[in-house]
Amino acid sequence: MINLDRNARITAVVHLAPRPREPFIPFRALTGLLHEYHPLKIIPKTVVWLAGALLLLALGMAFTFWSYQQIATSSAERQHTRQVMS
Repeated sequence: MINLDRNARITAVVHLAPRPREPFIPFRALTGLLHEYHPLKIIPKTVVWLAGALLLLALGMAFTFWSYQQIATSSAERQHTRQVMS
């Protein structure tokens, strides 16, 4: 065995001992905010973000339907052009 002084041996034993587990507390960061934080509270910033996301989604869907209409129109015109030329 390596010659260690008494304090070094005690420290080695302490570091090898298993640490007790801390209890699992979900949302630990919010435990001190109990008086301020309510999970079902509507936050205006969240409403603005959701409204913006829904607006972008609606614009994307409108653009998709508009482009489909353009494709259908150009397809019909192309078919008419082929009939006229042949």
